[in-house]
Amino acid sequence: MIRTSSRSHSVFTCAIESKWESQGVTHHRFARLNLVDLAGSERQKSSGAEGERLKEATNINKSLSTLGLVTMNLRSISNGKSLHDSLGGNSKTIIIANISPSSCCSLETLSTLKFAQRAKFIKNNVVVNEDASGDVIAMRVQIQQLKKDYEVALVGALKREREKEIALQAMAAENQAAMQLAKQRADEIQGLKMRLRFLEAGIKRLEAVASGKISSETHLLKEKEEYLKEIELLEALDWKLMHESDPSVVQEVNLDMVPGVDIVCNQLISGQEAQIDSPMNEFSESNKTVGHHQSETGTSLMEIHPSSITTTRLPEYLNLVKTELQRAQEKFSGSAKTMDLFGSLEKALIEVNEVSRQMEVMEGVIEEKQQLLESLKVLHVLHVEMKERKDLSDKKLSALKYSLSSFSSLVAYFQQREAQARARLCASLSYLEKKKGELAHLQACKGEIEASLGRMQESETEARNNLALLKSKLKEENRRRENEKVLFAIDNFEKIDSTQRNRYLGGKATELLKSEEEKNKLQYEMKHLREKLGVMRKEFDDLNKKSMKVEDEAQAVLMEILKGSKSVEEMELALQGIVQEEETLFEMIKDELPLKLRRMEQLQTVRAEAAKKVNQLLDPIDDSCFLSEKIETELENVSTIKEAQALLVVDHSNNS
Repeated sequence: MIRTSSRSHSVFTCAIESKWESQGVTHHRFARLNLVDLAGSERQKSSGAEGERLKEATNINKSLSTLGLVTMNLRSISNGKSLHDSLGGNSKTIIIANISPSSCCSLETLSTLKFAQRAKFIKNNVVVNEDASGDVIAMRVQIQQLKKDYEVALVGALKREREKEIALQAMAAENQAAMQLAKQRADEIQGLKMRLRFLEAGIKRLEAVASGKISSETHLLKEKEEYLKEIELLEALDWKLMHESDPSVVQEVNLDMVPGVDIVCNQLISGQEAQIDSPMNEFSESNKTVGHHQSETGTSLMEIHPSSITTTRLPEYLNLVKTELQRAQEKFSGSAKTMDLFGSLEKALIEVNEVSRQMEVMEGVIEEKQQLLESLKVLHVLHVEMKERKDLSDKKLSALKYSLSSFSSLVAYFQQREAQARARLCASLSYLEKKKGELAHLQACKGEIEASLGRMQESETEARNNLALLKSKLKEENRRRENEKVLFAIDNFEKIDSTQRNRYLGGKATELLKSEEEKNKLQYEMKHLREKLGVMRKEFDDLNKKSMKVEDEAQAVLMEILKGSKSVEEMELALQGIVQEEETLFEMIKDELPLKLRRMEQLQTVRAEAAKKVNQLLDPIDDSCFLSEKIETELENVSTIKEAQALLVVDHSNNS
């Protein structure tokens, strides 16, 4: 009930709460049911209320008018706190507005409908009020374990990706080398095909010359041109082979194709032999064709009648013989090149033989080493037990190292979490201070708008009072005029003589003129006041809109401040939890550190005894064979002991 009202203006609130558990998590749900009975928005003049009833009606109308502006501050009405969720929060709201069908209550009906129209456009976002609080520590531990598993899986995936990339690079290099070799072989085959075509064309021309289809001069010119082309082609191939047989390229090919070195060498040797055999065969074929051509020319010369041979044609035959000799010399120069190739092939075969001899020598050395290894296996069987003890001590030492490294990683992890939590806390505090400044600015703007609204209301009331005063004056003037008219009608004008009547009528006329002037003046003032009142009402509406807008912004900023404060509290709680976990971890490390130090000393003593026994066993053996192994074992022992000491020093400094 509202204390300032004697009528039924009550609020019935029913709070509902439910609780259940599922999968080890406790769930809470909260709800609230509000049933409100609001008094009517009747007009004070029509109700005829006086005294206390008038004050009650005034308070009720104020409450309802503020309730109509639900976006404004709800603390200005008495039932605003209880209806805060229903009017603009997380709830479903139903408002029933009752109106009257009578014409005398039209103003009340309009105000009620306006209130219902405003309330109709309010939209609430309803969310179930549920709180789930379970084993938070277990969830945190599970999250940490999942993070560690994710990091391990990520490292493994990255390692596999790197291995795949390396394998792909090796395959690409091998493919590139194979492509380069295939290209080189294709170029060589193309050059040989060109040479074969040249030789075939030369054979055809020789046959044509022998048959008499082509003259010897044209044949020699064409053959010269083809030889020049062949020389250019051979020079180009030679230049290409010189540039492609770069030592770095050959080295890369050998490195990329290590498993098939013998196969590649055999292929190269067979290719060189074929390359050498092909020009030899061509040379033999060309010699055969030349001999055949010479025999044909000889037979043709023998067949010519002796009388046709004159002294003028002998130089031509001599020139022809000279050209044939030049061609034979060129063929012999080609055979010299083939001989050079044979020489390079013999050198390659000699190198292969040397490599095979070296391999045989290495196989003999390997057999000797294997015999030595078999002789040393007997000694290995004797000190297996000592090695097992040493391995056991190494495993224990590695377990200690792993535990110390895990402790140091845990300390670093907790320090990182604490730094992150502090940074987030500082950021949220700065954001909260910024929002508080914005709220103060909005509140100052709201105060200014409220002050201007107060001034406008005062000026409006003053204008209304002036208007009411002018209306009362106008009513009095009209009443006085009506009274004078009545008195003038009642008077007996027949008894009055004409002079008195004229005086009386003149005075009345002047009075009527004065009253008309006053009436016009009052009407003008009323019109001016009404216009001023309309302007003031417009300004009042604008200020109301501005105040509503500022109130909305203030509410939004206030909600953001509340959210920021909640997040700050949560961050502080999280920071406290992290600090507590770090303290417990330090206490555990302090408790376990003396035990681990004692265990480390015991392991070091056991390791020293094992090293002594191993040295005693290794002393009678040949020092030249096992000196490097002794040095390596001693260096490993020293390095492991130094690493353990360094880890202990680091953990001790972190604990302190």
